[in-house]
Amino acid sequence: MPSTQEESNRLTTYTYLSNLSPVGEYLPKGKRLTYYAKIPIGTQLKIAVGTPDFTLSDGSGSKVPRMYDGKSGNNTLTDPFGGLIYIAFIGNSNASGEFAAMEGTESIPSPVFVHYMKGATVRYREDLAKYTESPYVEFVSRHAILTVRREDALRHKDDDPFELMNAYEEIIDVEDRYLGLEGSGIHRVGPLRHHFVASGNQAGIGYAYTSTDDYPGWMAFHSDFTDDLLTSAGVRNSWGIWHELGHQHQENPLFSLMTEGVGDAEVTVNLFAGAVQRHFKKPSRLLESGSSGNDIWKEALDKRAAGNVGAKSMSPWHKLAALEQLRLAYGDNFWVNVHRMIRAENINSRDSATYLALMTSRQAGCDLRAFFRGWGFDISATADTEIVKLGFPECPSKIAAMREPAA
Repeated sequence: MPSTQEESNRLTTYTYLSNLSPVGEYLPKGKRLTYYAKIPIGTQLKIAVGTPDFTLSDGSGSKVPRMYDGKSGNNTLTDPFGGLIYIAFIGNSNASGEFAAMEGTESIPSPVFVHYMKGATVRYREDLAKYTESPYVEFVSRHAILTVRREDALRHKDDDPFELMNAYEEIIDVEDRYLGLEGSGIHRVGPLRHHFVASGNQAGIGYAYTSTDDYPGWMAFHSDFTDDLLTSAGVRNSWGIWHELGHQHQENPLFSLMTEGVGDAEVTVNLFAGAVQRHFKKPSRLLESGSSGNDIWKEALDKRAAGNVGAKSMSPWHKLAALEQLRLAYGDNFWVNVHRMIRAENINSRDSATYLALMTSRQAGCDLRAFFRGWGFDISATADTEIVKLGFPECPSKIAAMREPAA
């Protein structure tokens, strides 16, 4: 299993995925975990204690799980705040490691549904009824972890957990493919997971965020997302879920787009959410009404025509319309190929003022500087120099007038 930093560097992504696996144990505050581990040569065992984004009911604790170095043989550890327990065997060894809580541990069993195990649904429902002391329940598939409060899991105890995790695998696959991940080599889908956490009311109605500086990473959602997070229909219909997942797919050079020197990280994320929306054949978000009462496409095009562009004039939706024009002009694989080009060249710089115009011009085979300047995006002197060197003709001006058909 690679480290989260290694995988982020390979993918050229801004945020971190998770290399942790739930062990089905919850450690109460200040209690002792007694465990046995067998660590293959060339591998490190990391033990994480703590439920991402959760603090204790008294407000104490840390939203970031605490990481401990695991040891082979019989061992114990304590954690000042407690929480769910996770492990990661990090290294290049092909050998499997072993980890198990031992008799006498003060940790308590916590229900986990494991999507790829035979008989998982029956076992999960038995464990949900049997293991009542853990405040959390988890669902695990090849590429996803979902962590929820026990009371929320109980409300959905009769739903099909297998189909739920099928839905997560489906939306992850769509966004992975939009990032250009498939096959082997540098563009392979990695072994790390996307961790979704239904964490409650701490940040206001409708709020969700993706951790950026912490690793392993996660996505946390306000409680009003819980029913969507726990139902296959919800996962397949929630722009908010697709959006946060999109943050875990944004590449460094395209993460925060610059207009008038101000960065905006809420633009390219929606290229990925939009790919999921098209996958499910749902109407485009850009066809919805904006603040003017017109659809977002018309608002954006009117702003460009009036020269009313830039950081203070355009919302992330208006900037997204500009990027979507390139998909309309050059096809659904345009951004897929840009993402692959960035990763193939291992560009981990966050200089979007250089790489947005440069990489898209290279993919389009023509000079997009006038297009981006017309939309108010910053273009660096380096981008100017490198694009001139390419000797491309200017891209057709008609691209800047393109839009999806009105609803």
